[in-house]
Amino acid sequence: MTSLAGTGPRRRFWSLRWKVFGAFVLVSLLAPVLAAAIGQHLLAGAVLAQTRVHLRGTATSIARVLERPGVLAALERHPAAAGVHSRMETVVQVAGQAAGATVAVAVSGGRVVLSSGRDPAALEPWVHQVLRDGSLSAVGSRRAAAVLGYPAVVAASDVRAHGRVVGAVVVARPLREARRGAAFAQQLLLRSWAAGILLSLLLGVALAAGITRPLRAMAQAVEAISGGDFRQRVLVGPADEVGLLAAAFNRMAERLDRVLSARRELLAAISHELRTPLTSVQGFVSALREGLIAPEAAERTYDIIEGEIFRLRRLIDDLFELAKLEAGQVTLSLQEAPVAEMVEAAAERARVRVGRGGPEIAVELPAGVGNVWADPDRIFQVLDNLVQNATRFTPPPGPVTLRASRLPSGVRFEVEDVGPGIAAADRERVFERFYTAEPSRSRPAGGGTGLGLAIAREIVRAHGGTIGVESTPGRGSRFWFELPGGPMGRS
Repeated sequence: MTSLAGTGPRRRFWSLRWKVFGAFVLVSLLAPVLAAAIGQHLLAGAVLAQTRVHLRGTATSIARVLERPGVLAALERHPAAAGVHSRMETVVQVAGQAAGATVAVAVSGGRVVLSSGRDPAALEPWVHQVLRDGSLSAVGSRRAAAVLGYPAVVAASDVRAHGRVVGAVVVARPLREARRGAAFAQQLLLRSWAAGILLSLLLGVALAAGITRPLRAMAQAVEAISGGDFRQRVLVGPADEVGLLAAAFNRMAERLDRVLSARRELLAAISHELRTPLTSVQGFVSALREGLIAPEAAERTYDIIEGEIFRLRRLIDDLFELAKLEAGQVTLSLQEAPVAEMVEAAAERARVRVGRGGPEIAVELPAGVGNVWADPDRIFQVLDNLVQNATRFTPPPGPVTLRASRLPSGVRFEVEDVGPGIAAADRERVFERFYTAEPSRSRPAGGGTGLGLAIAREIVRAHGGTIGVESTPGRGSRFWFELPGGPMGRS
């Protein structure tokens, strides 16, 4: 026997659970890191922009004071004139301290006349560059670093008189001081990032477990089914892909259980059907060999043996035909078949079969029932099987009635008896192989093979039709089947 131990997938270090968890963690880590990097960059930019706006406001305020009549001119002629220098120096010092920045005031020609915390002469190259460019965009942190000795956030404002630039106010604040205001926000951002990673890890564990738990349950159920336990089912969770897979698995297991149960029942039924005639033949042969049967009764014994052999052959033929029908290996000879002729032929054959002492066979056919697109031999076989089944369970004088009627979509055939009927719980299974509804419907001695209704169902299905039964216990049964009118709606 070949071992199946090595045929399954090899066990690997990374199980599906850890793969899902690893993928989730990777995404969870990358997303916060990327968000933190972008956030810090945006935060730094926002802080610098806000600082620049504040410094620009400081520079503009000082420039508005300088634009007052005679202020800048007095500083330019003589720094100490009329106390202007002293007052403006106080303004510049206070503004610089309030902004935490270095302030420089320049006049025409780039000469620095006032400054806070720095030698005015040292700031002149920087401010001169502003006046020479004639634009505030010329002021930058690199020039500030070259002059002040540290990177700085710089802002400036022109001093104008009569529509022209006559001076400038330049304000520079150390970059480290500007960034210090964002320290708290950055710490909060980092803590939020760490908390997000921790939460992501916890969610990753829960997500991985939630995805793989039903898969592990299905794997265990498959192992149990492979061991012969076909009652295994898995819990169906939410209607996601895994839930749909679990539901499909349960349906597959149920079908497999039904198929194997049907196979076991079929094997048991075939064994029973074969055992009865074989036992009878064996018994009669042994009796003949041992001389237990009188010579005058030998001919009758041979007839019984021949009948049992015929029954075995018919059972085998019916099984073979049913197998071909279920496998779709039977080719139908479709043609315009006269409905009335098929019904009358089935009724006549039944009358010959039951003889004078059997139930009456009646036919009800409306005028103009017409034709049906079908294989006439196969439809006659279905009618004959249904009539045999009806006469077998109908006590004389019957009747057993055959009917046919035209429908908008085709033709309906009916075979009705007045026998014991079929219980509601058994109607769904009467077309199964070898199924016996109840003792009242058991096959009499010398009856059919128990495959007639199953064969009839497969023939009707092969025609694209439907078959069914209506029955009331104690009041008889009505078997019916409907066939479509013909190809492309033809009738």
